[in-house]
Amino acid sequence: MASGDQLEFWGANVNEAPLTGFATFDLRNGQPVLDFAANATRAAIFSGTLPAAYAGGGLTLDLLWMASAATAGNAVWGAALERRNTDADADSFAPQQTATGTANATSGVMTITSIAFSSGAAMDSIQPNDPYRLQIQRLPGNGSDTMLGDAELVSATLRET
Repeated sequence: MASGDQLEFWGANVNEAPLTGFATFDLRNGQPVLDFAANATRAAIFSGTLPAAYAGGGLTLDLLWMASAATAGNAVWGAALERRNTDADADSFAPQQTATGTANATSGVMTITSIAFSSGAAMDSIQPNDPYRLQIQRLPGNGSDTMLGDAELVSATLRET
């Protein structure tokens, strides 16, 4: 595979919600979204398997999202990867990587926010054919998160960097 190639795609409807602190499922004009509140950290979890053709560089996660009502402000997103080679009874996500996205000035118009993972520890040393989990969070406690109301995650795409 080459830089920019799509490795995985998840829509809001395939979220594997954690037991607590989960993003809530919602619909916007009939389209599935996950609501991430502005007053508490919420999480969504997705599973995948890194393709055999993955060339071994870094990864980029593209989050497609929109504000539920806001037309200004920033949402801070965090994401972490977990190689599924440890005890499934406990989380073992690699350190969280973050990025800030600005709400579109028109409510209902989507924004793409990209989060980079360098090869190695930042992506929990996931190798081709390895199963993994991806955790996505909105971090409203971060001082740079200034957007009022929910951030609505539409989808997430993992690409080779």
